Amino acid sequence: MPRTAANAQLDIELSATDQGLNALTDSGDRIKFTSGVAPWSLLSAHTPVIYPNGIETGGAVTPAASGTNDLVDVAALTCRLAGVKVSVSAAADETITRAAGGGSDFKISSITIDSGGSVAIVAGTDGTGFVETRGAAGGPPYIPTTSIEVAQVRLSSTTAAAITAAQIFSAANVHRELSGTPTWVTDFTDGEVDFDSALPAIHTGDVGKAVYAQYSSVNFVELPNVTDFVAPENAVSVTSTQIYKKTLGASSVTLNAGSFTHFYEANGIRDVIIAVLGQRVWLKFSPDPVAFGDHRLCNGFLGKTDTNSPSDNISGAFTIAATEAATHVVV
Repeated sequence: MPRTAANAQLDIELSATDQGLNALTDSGDRIKFTSGVAPWSLLSAHTPVIYPNGIETGGAVTPAASGTNDLVDVAALTCRLAGVKVSVSAAADETITRAAGGGSDFKISSITIDSGGSVAIVAGTDGTGFVETRGAAGGPPYIPTTSIEVAQVRLSSTTAAAITAAQIFSAANVHRELSGTPTWVTDFTDGEVDFDSALPAIHTGDVGKAVYAQYSSVNFVELPNVTDFVAPENAVSVTSTQIYKKTLGASSVTLNAGSFTHFYEANGIRDVIIAVLGQRVWLKFSPDPVAFGDHRLCNGFLGKTDTNSPSDNISGAFTIAATEAATHVVV
């Protein structure tokens, strides 16, 4: 049986609660990282920020300026470590261990920044040749989940000698972890981050680097005296061109703004909704919250045009300038 919206309810975000800096959880594919909090507030003082572990600037690894055998220098760098920006001082004459020999002369060592923000060398397992498999003989080592890889040094001889530039490898996302790559898309609705490609599984447990985020949860309150809610929706339009013997059609999608009318409880000046005008707010529309928990969820910049009638209640025609269509949430 068709239903009316007589019992509908519109909830609006008027404030948010800072959740602090938190590690996100890998969903298992090293692409999707979730927070368990949704949606994330987009109010001006609560914009989410994503902080993957990794180098931001500097950190070049070079043969030791001292010329001493089996040593490298690491330039000063800045990195994101557990979500915090850390400055690491330059480190000179860091020792690289060679293979023990006996037929297994190949060894890969990882130059890392450990959880304390210091340079640390993690040695791989000796092998009869170089391989790219983490943790394998002759391969690069797994590094702790709390560390960042800066570069690798690959040695194929047990004889002590000065390390050369050709033995140092620092390709981004192969031998060197950068905070800003792979790039990602933030899903504010579901409170998650989706990377454009899987994070390299170079850490203990065959996992990717740690990803942190600063975000706030939304505080919804019911907005009274509301009518005529329209969710932001994608509208499809069709155009056609007549050509010889047939007609060519084309379609396009346009995102329309959402809207609703609110009759003020005060005067349209001191009402609580005025505090979030011009900001990106979340709105939750429930057609019948008593019968169903289903709702529409949308986010957009909030604008309004007031009507100050001498014979009717003062009201505002509110617009929701969204960047994407409202979602359907079935509970």
